[in-house]
Amino acid sequence: MSEPAQEQLKCNLWIKKPVVVEATQWFYFGDHPKVTEYTDMPNIRICKYCNRQMGTHGFIETLEGGHIVCHGDWIITGVQGEHYPCKPDIFEQTYEPAEPAPEQEAKPDRLAEAEELIDRLKTYGVVKGCVYVEDALSAIVQHLRERGE
Repeated sequence: MSEPAQEQLKCNLWIKKPVVVEATQWFYFGDHPKVTEYTDMPNIRICKYCNRQMGTHGFIETLEGGHIVCHGDWIITGVQGEHYPCKPDIFEQTYEPAEPAPEQEAKPDRLAEAEELIDRLKTYGVVKGCVYVEDALSAIVQHLRERGE
């Protein structure tokens, strides 16, 4: 292992990589397909996190095992497709709305445009007899083909 890599392993402070996650706030059954009804405790017990009756809670399986889901918890889909709950205050401190991904602008098909231009010019007789323009346009088409455009 290289020296810089060994030094990096000694570091105790890390910055979380910015990752866009999908999250849904859960309030009732049906808000998220992975949350099921929590049935392990009678409805008379009170949740130590939210002070609601346990019978109104959800349950979700995570990579670390099952977790109780309180009203208002966020269900996050992780980078590997896993799901886990997050308390609203932690979610607010950790996440902010992501800008929607800009629609990738369709790259113009320059080769097709250049070939269409040559055809139009030939149709109207502009290129006929004008070898320089036709050669220039052909060179442009060749250049675009080489670049894969």
